[in-house]
This record gives sequence, structure tokens and C-alpha cells, in this order.
Amino acid sequence: MPLIFKYFSQDVIDPVFVREGFVGVKCSLPQDYNDPFELFLGIDMDQGSELLATYKEVVQEIPSMLTTCFSRSPVVAPMWAHYGNNHRGFVVGFDSLALELHFKDLMIRDITYREMPSEDLRKFAMMAARRCKPRDAMALRDAVFYNAYFSKYSEWSYEQEARAINLDDYVEDVDGNKILYIPSDCITDVICGNNADQEVAEILLASSDALQANFYY
Repeated sequence: MPLIFKYFSQDVIDPVFVREGFVGVKCSLPQDYNDPFELFLGIDMDQGSELLATYKEVVQEIPSMLTTCFSRSPVVAPMWAHYGNNHRGFVVGFDSLALELHFKDLMIRDITYREMPSEDLRKFAMMAARRCKPRDAMALRDAVFYNAYFSKYSEWSYEQEARAINLDDYVEDVDGNKILYIPSDCITDVICGNNADQEVAEILLASSDALQANFYY
């Protein structure tokens, strides 16, 4: 049972558990992320003009898709600091296989961390520019899409990120936010931060009991 974890601030405890039997998770577009280079881990730009023109044409076709991000670990100190409000928040654990079974089109993949752009993209771009065949352009497009959504620069590797896409058919609009409501059969754990106050801990304990999930404090 591969587990993934979502870090939350205590400020969102009410909307996260507002629906009985579910956990509400916010989904965002890439331009809303905290990495200004999101979706731009492409090829080395020191290439010939023809190759770069081919690559640019394909990149412009990358769809901006709703995504939500998880971590493979619930004990990443910077994640607790940044997203768990210095251990005053909480973490919810999910069974990634159960998620993909429940949301049939959902795609969850680990992020690949790189020091530099993928060499494969340059090879695909060279082939597409040289042969000008539709299948080569499609192969390049698929490679650009996958690298855009599932790779980041190495300085983010501490996050141990897993990312979910193909969410558009499953989210609900709640006050202008796109929320994915995940049912209890996909939820494994509720983890309370060490610095959480007593009221937060009690709410999390009650929520974990209602979800039939493990509770850790």
C-alpha cells in the first residue's frame, strides 16, 4: 500500500474536514505554485534555432492542468515548517492505489529531481525538427508534458513530492477554489503536529475516528 501525505496548516482544519466521511484537498494550476520555474524544466536553450523553434511550438501546447501535491514522507521537517505552520498543523495520509481506483482518470507519479534539463527532450526535439513527422511531434509533446508536470530542480528534492493530475472531472468549486473530496476508504492516517494546540488535537482525533483512520500525535 504505497502511502502519500498532504501537509496542512491548522487554519484550514474546518474546510478539510467539513464533509463527513471525506477529506477536502485544494487543487491548483501550475502558475499558482511556489516554484516560479514550474513547467519550465525544458531543454538546454543553447541549441540551434530550428530545434528551439520546434520545442517552443510544442511547449505552447502544454495544457495547464489542475494538480495537487503530496509527499512520500510525513516527517519532512521543512514541509512541517512551510505547510504545517511550524508543526501547529497536521498531515493526512492517503493510499495512492486506492485513490487511483476511486478516481479512474487520476494519475499520481513521483517527481524526478534534476540538476539540468532532460537529455531525452533534446533528442526528441532534434528528431521532430529533422524529420517533421506527426509521430515525432507527438512523442516530443508527450515527453515535454511528462517532464513539465513530473520533474523539478534538485533543490526541491527534500519535499519527496508525488503529484496528482487529471483532476478536472472530480473537483468541486467551493468559494472559487477547486476542491477534491477524497473518501474515507482512501485515507489511512491523520497526524497532529507537535506544536498543535489542544483544540486542534481534539478535532483531529474526532476526525480520524470518523474516517476510521489511524491517529498520531
